[in-house]
Amino acid sequence: MIRSTQLVLPLMIFGLLFACSDGNSFADKAASFEGVYEVLDYTRNPDSCENGGDSILDENSQSHFVIYSSTFFGFTVVSAMGCDTIAACRDAVENPTAMIISYSFSFDRISDGGGMSGTERSSGFSSAEDICKEPSVRYTEFTSQGDGQVELVKNTHYGQDYPADSEGYCTTDLGYEASKDSPCAERVTLTGKFVDSL
Repeated sequence: MIRSTQLVLPLMIFGLLFACSDGNSFADKAASFEGVYEVLDYTRNPDSCENGGDSILDENSQSHFVIYSSTFFGFTVVSAMGCDTIAACRDAVENPTAMIISYSFSFDRISDGGGMSGTERSSGFSSAEDICKEPSVRYTEFTSQGDGQVELVKNTHYGQDYPADSEGYCTTDLGYEASKDSPCAERVTLTGKFVDSL
């Protein structure tokens, strides 16, 4: 029997050895974008990773998101997550696990275009047949649009089911290997405007 449930872990947590960018320059860039943002739009293209897609904002969507940085083992990592008010955004930085989050992105390096990027790996979920189902890898990009506006993009690649490891576990590394060469299946885009500092 497989012992794990689904895991979705940013590369930054279990793959810091792959982060080779200058930590200080990334930390400086991360700090320059920390703060609370008002959501302008949230779109989803469920069929491909081309630009566009329909807006999925509705009355239940969170109206803000917060961008903040943390340090793990000497590496700076950046998180962006949804929140309902400016005060709730500040609280989320102190206690992120207590929040109900509509939007979630993570970044751990400077992108080729001068923004920020990240990789999020999912192990998929376990089944009774020692098969790990629906693994995925998600590539994130952050860009500044000027005048306090930012765009956050997440492209998702869904992988093939794969056998659990020799100890019966689904792992993020195996999930990544099963997903990395799959075509991009889905794109979500979050845009926002800076409204307050932390």
